[in-house]
Amino acid sequence: MFRSRFFWKLYASYAALLVVTSVLTGSLVHWRLKASLNVELEKTLESKCILLAPYARRGLESGNQVAMQSEVTSMGRETGTRFTLIRADGTVLADSDESPSQMENHSNRPEVQQALRAPFGMTRRFSQTVRYSMLYIARAVRHGEKVSGIVRVSIPLKAIDAQLVAVRETIVFGALAGLLTALVFGLIVTQRITRPIREMTEIAEDLRLGKYDHRALNVPNDEIGVLGDTLNRLGEEITSQVDALSREQAQLQAMISRMVEGVLAVDENDRVLLSNQAACDLLGVPGLYERGKPLWSQVRHAGLLELMSATKSSAQPSRGEIVFRRNGRERIFDAQATTFEGGETRGIVVVLHDITDLRRLEHIRRDFVANVSHELKTPLTAIKGYVETLLDGGLHDDQINIPFLKKTSENTTRLSNLVTDLLSLARIESEEGILKATPVPWQPVILDALTRHETKARQKNILMESHLPDSPVTVLGDTEGMTQILDNLLDNAIKYTSESGRIDVRLTRTDSTADLEVKDSGIGIPAKELDRIFERFYRVDKARSRELGGTGLGLSIVKHLAQCMNGQVSVKSEEGRGSSFTVSLLLATES
Repeated sequence: MFRSRFFWKLYASYAALLVVTSVLTGSLVHWRLKASLNVELEKTLESKCILLAPYARRGLESGNQVAMQSEVTSMGRETGTRFTLIRADGTVLADSDESPSQMENHSNRPEVQQALRAPFGMTRRFSQTVRYSMLYIARAVRHGEKVSGIVRVSIPLKAIDAQLVAVRETIVFGALAGLLTALVFGLIVTQRITRPIREMTEIAEDLRLGKYDHRALNVPNDEIGVLGDTLNRLGEEITSQVDALSREQAQLQAMISRMVEGVLAVDENDRVLLSNQAACDLLGVPGLYERGKPLWSQVRHAGLLELMSATKSSAQPSRGEIVFRRNGRERIFDAQATTFEGGETRGIVVVLHDITDLRRLEHIRRDFVANVSHELKTPLTAIKGYVETLLDGGLHDDQINIPFLKKTSENTTRLSNLVTDLLSLARIESEEGILKATPVPWQPVILDALTRHETKARQKNILMESHLPDSPVTVLGDTEGMTQILDNLLDNAIKYTSESGRIDVRLTRTDSTADLEVKDSGIGIPAKELDRIFERFYRVDKARSRELGGTGLGLSIVKHLAQCMNGQVSVKSEEGRGSSFTVSLLLATES
């Protein structure tokens, strides 16, 4: 309370007004009492003059100065007033305080002069006889129309001053007592007035600081009470609106944080207002962007900053692709920047969509179309050439027709295999993720595949050996898909393994998977080609692959079949020393 500036302003104003009022009232009362006292005193002295006049007349007529002096002295002693009897010529006949013989002629005294002209003469002056200031009232004593003498009554002014001091002290004491009482009362009243105002000020400050649950409790039944009630209703309304905004902001934040698209908002000074985790992940920033800091100090990407600058200068939405390279990997983003304005905040919001995979798939699609066209065109061109040669007369030439028909048959077989593999790959991709996996034992599938490829291996003098566990290994898979995986891996191993080579088929189990490894001693794969060998039509040695009758789709089929069965495939290879392909499938739980 006592630290409230408003309290002290109000109380100081009240105290100042009270002090000024008390001083003015006291001064006015003192002045009025002083005037009243002087008038009363003058009236009293005039009355004494009137009462003394008959005695003075008798004394003047008798001429007994001694008797007059005695009587005047006695009267002065009894009344505490100085009486003086003066002849018409100014000679002092008697005086209650001094000896008349020692007193000067008083004909020139102002009160004497006035008494001769008016009923009374009055003056305040310094007395040369008694040596202090006096108040004099004089009255002429007449005998008919003739002035026989002057009666003068006087009183020291110091007596009047003493009475005025007493009156002043009484006024001051009363004023101080009243002032002190009023100040104490004013302190209490001011406190009662300022307490609810101070409480409402604290509530307003709490509302500004976000403490929306504070309310004014002691609300008086007056205008201040109306203000307090209004403030309480305002607090309730703000609380309701803040809660609604908080819910909306939480929902918006949850939506933005769960978006796969990156969202980034900056103000007109490029300070970060909002970002979600996706934006930070896409642009390679650990954690979230720090709010309030300039964007250019946290991400250094010229394409993004240029897009935002163009949007700011044109005030129109901008869209473009930006390429971001990090750790040797290229990522492509579709970025759309739009200006926004809300309240006093203006800025730009950028939405980033990662289209790296989309662009890669488009590239793969273009390559696929080109490769399919090329792969189909090559055997068709060869077949067409051989047929035209035979039709041109080579049909009846045994040295030409037999080799050409064999070549035609080989290209037809190659074309048939290519179409078969394409149809198989299309079927696998269309069923990817919906292939029903059932418990399938691996060992019978492996042994059947080895039996089917034994003849091909023997033709090249390749040793094929299997390393299988003694106990059955059952996985979640599809028998046909598992067979196709192993056939493709063994077919590739035989094709790319030189004469007198070796192929090992090994089956091992871990805690949750069964790992099938097909390892050969063939030509191997260069390290830089390992990331692409599962792509469609991708061949390390294209000429040799075509010569061996490969379609370039086998490993792609292996990868997709493994994924259909919730598995995965990996490769290890060293150029000139062979390759090792491993297919991992989930173990079936024992029921």
